[in-house]
Amino acid sequence: MSRYKDFDNFFAEVEDKPQVSIRLFGKLYYLPIKVPATIVIKSYRAIKAGKDTVSNEDELVLMVETLGVDNVDEWVSLGMTSKQMRDVYRWVIGAADIPDDGVAPETVAEEIKK
Repeated sequence: MSRYKDFDNFFAEVEDKPQVSIRLFGKLYYLPIKVPATIVIKSYRAIKAGKDTVSNEDELVLMVETLGVDNVDEWVSLGMTSKQMRDVYRWVIGAADIPDDGVAPETVAEEIKK
């Protein structure tokens, strides 16, 4: 095993490939499966502060960062509610965490609802 890893090349190769697709307001969107590291950091800080969850403000920032500002602006202008945004966000996060064992995004979405 090599003691050197070029993560710049590795991330460049991986970045272009994984995507999820969603249909929303009659349009098909392709979203990269990128969960911002801020989710991990903000969750860690909330746990260290003795909280069970991140604040509503932090959750809003995480949703917009994950889904993309332009997408969120478009969806809100088309009438998206905060619950709908949260549902889309949770599904995308669930899809991003799919292991390579053939689990369908729909299955992950159902698990999130439970």
